[in-house]
Amino acid sequence: MNNTYGQAYSEVLEILKHLPEEEQKKIPKEKIKFYEDNRDKNYNFNYNITKTLDEQHVLRETKAIIITLFRDFFATTTQKEKINKILLYNEQKYQEELSKKYNYNDIFSKNKKEEEKIILPETSNENNLVPCKESIIKKIINKIKSLFS
Repeated sequence: MNNTYGQAYSEVLEILKHLPEEEQKKIPKEKIKFYEDNRDKNYNFNYNITKTLDEQHVLRETKAIIITLFRDFFATTTQKEKINKILLYNEQKYQEELSKKYNYNDIFSKNKKEEEKIILPETSNENNLVPCKESIIKKIINKIKSLFS
């Protein structure tokens, strides 16, 4: 496991300790066990209940885990819908940033333009016929055929 996620699991466990017991029971024991098994045991995080998560500088991964826990186990249906809309919007924004950064469209349009150049020769109004030369072997075969005819 990535060390950042180990630290995030440690932070999540510390935050969950400050929830009321009836709220803690809403989270499946398997999930809590997963966090405990994969947490960074050398990382110490002290949660201050008088401050918000932003004021305590928790990891981005910790915020993501807290959001998914809230959405999956605590949120009402309207809250779930709002969270899903926000997550979808953020994902679209992220994908737009990636496409701007790497310019996928420009790469493909350049390839198309190059293909068009190759495929489309210069056109003219004249119908030019290209003479076809006979190979030596073909000439010999035709000569032999003409002798037998």
